[in-house]
Amino acid sequence: MWIHFMNYLGIAIILNGIVMLIDQQLLRRLTFKIARGQYPPKFMIAQPNHIDMQQNVECAGYSSAYLLRHFGKEASGQEMYKNMPNKMKVGMVYLREA
Repeated sequence: MWIHFMNYLGIAIILNGIVMLIDQQLLRRLTFKIARGQYPPKFMIAQPNHIDMQQNVECAGYSSAYLLRHFGKEASGQEMYKNMPNKMKVGMVYLREA
């Protein structure tokens, strides 16, 4: 049984090495470009704002509050999250149709 395990382990290591070589060849051809400072001004938040610190996976409420403050409406991330519908048991919010 130990010999079979070692054979499978050896095959897994060889296959992993082959996959790594293929990935290296493919990724060498990719070029990532980050365009800094080229965003349209309408997408930038220029007025003062603050980021509420969240405790768990409550990002939907906190990010919504950040955007509402950008548009001049005072909002709390914690309150926004409490009032959000469609929450999963783990805390994340189901995506609804846009």
